[in-house]
Amino acid sequence: MLRLRLEGLTLEEIGVRMEIQAESVYGVISRALRSVVKEPGEELMALELARCDALLAEAMNVVRAFHPVIHCGVVVRAAVEGVDGQPLRDAATGSVLTVALEDKAPKLAAINTALRVMERRAKLLGLDKPTKISATDPSGESAQPAVVFYLPENGRDFGQ
Repeated sequence: MLRLRLEGLTLEEIGVRMEIQAESVYGVISRALRSVVKEPGEELMALELARCDALLAEAMNVVRAFHPVIHCGVVVRAAVEGVDGQPLRDAATGSVLTVALEDKAPKLAAINTALRVMERRAKLLGLDKPTKISATDPSGESAQPAVVFYLPENGRDFGQ
């Protein structure tokens, strides 16, 4: 029917050819056009959500990873201390035990990126749309009256 319509036939002519009413032809063509528009939109939504998921997964990999502090091309290390505050030593070698210090900057940047990706995903899904709320009385049954202002007696006459 769409092909016939694109060829220039009227709804009535298509109906005669297909042996159905023109109104039915209109309904079929309308539904077909809606699905043609809807399917690419749904595909685009799925593609964007998949991209968000991939970006979020990569950001979370960075959050979970260990990032050592590097200074002048060397990993910065600190001595491991015992409960008495003294450096612990390797029993076999007698050398001071050390641990690499962690650089928190890449982790914090990845967290910020993950939050932005999550916000984008929520926006795509419509999760952060504003919600219409109407004022009600405490029982929740009837709307609250308009705001009423109380002006104390102050000796001024507003009517004149």
